[in-house]
Amino acid sequence: MSKKLTDDSYMRIFDAEECAIIEFALLDTYKRLKNYEDEWHQQQLKKMRRLLIQKFEILPDE
Repeated sequence: MSKKLTDDSYMRIFDAEECAIIEFALLDTYKRLKNYEDEWHQQQLKKMRRLLIQKFEILPDE
């Protein structure tokens, strides 16, 4: 389910199991992106790190 908050912001509601799956996928992808040194991958890595910290309250391994 999603709810439009503003023109560029939406809120989605997930149950606990769905959140666990999303968390796992983000962490796994984050770990794999650390191996890339190009700018695009590093930008995605920063976005994922911020998301993990702010929304999932997880500090990924450095």
